[in-house]
Amino acid sequence: MMDILGLAALVFVLGLKHGLDPDHLVAIDGFTRSSRSRWCGLFFSLGHGVVVTLVAVAVALVATEWQAPRWLEHTGAWISIGVLLALGIANLLAVLRAAPGVPVPLVGLRGRWLSERLAGASHPAVIAAVGAAFALSFDTISHALVFSMTGASLAGWFFAAVLGVVFTAGMALLGIARSKREEAFDLLRAELVRESHRDILRQHIFDGFVILKDPRAVPILLDYTRPEHRNEAREAATKALGKLGILDEKVESRLIELLRDPWFRVRSAAARSLAKLKAPRAEGAIREALQGEPRREVGRRGSKQIPAVEGAAEWG
Repeated sequence: MMDILGLAALVFVLGLKHGLDPDHLVAIDGFTRSSRSRWCGLFFSLGHGVVVTLVAVAVALVATEWQAPRWLEHTGAWISIGVLLALGIANLLAVLRAAPGVPVPLVGLRGRWLSERLAGASHPAVIAAVGAAFALSFDTISHALVFSMTGASLAGWFFAAVLGVVFTAGMALLGIARSKREEAFDLLRAELVRESHRDILRQHIFDGFVILKDPRAVPILLDYTRPEHRNEAREAATKALGKLGILDEKVESRLIELLRDPWFRVRSAAARSLAKLKAPRAEGAIREALQGEPRREVGRRGSKQIPAVEGAAEWG
């Protein structure tokens, strides 16, 4: 039973991680801007997850002994590279052709080959279909192959299907956050109670808070820097405070305290966050902390943050 629950938790975390892939973030962001729909991330993830679940079930039923041919890895990689390169060149050309001061229009398959009405549509089927198309890559299929075969060996094809749904749930949670639905923050916060190996789940939830840029995340992140929490979560919360970009007296004071934290990774993360936030007291606090820093590696990292702080002060 523990093996089944452990595998389900791992697949959920893989779904969260997969939801942070750059191509997913760009696609969801483009849909959200063009359609103004706050459901884009959910529909995209559901379409993506349907393909993953179908692959998982198919593999569990008929291909438990099958291994992907070697050529498939290279083919999938070159397809992804080619598509992203083509989109990058198209966007670069659009920037170069745009007149000064004129917004650059979105460039891509939807804007080029579909009608304006369809390109701006927010119909769930359109967004889900694009999400399904994005799932046809070696990276996604390989995820499905691994967890479906493992799940099938533990509890049969039905459990493999359940794992596909769990993977989709992880993706959808981050997809909702990316499209910035009002409920996204509450959904992420509710998942903080779940335990995972090395607090990987909480680390990804903190990444979701950063995407949302919601001020309500600040007290939560501050709480998770406290010593009663695991060091992995404390380090992730410290980094997230810097990425969130919300500076106030409590955040600055707490990050300065963390410069002398017993865990060296937290100290290093605190220095980077202070520099990123351009905190007024950052330079002096980092210099003072470096004088008593016992680890040479942390000292080097901290020293690198001082020029960033000084530059921010000069431009400030």
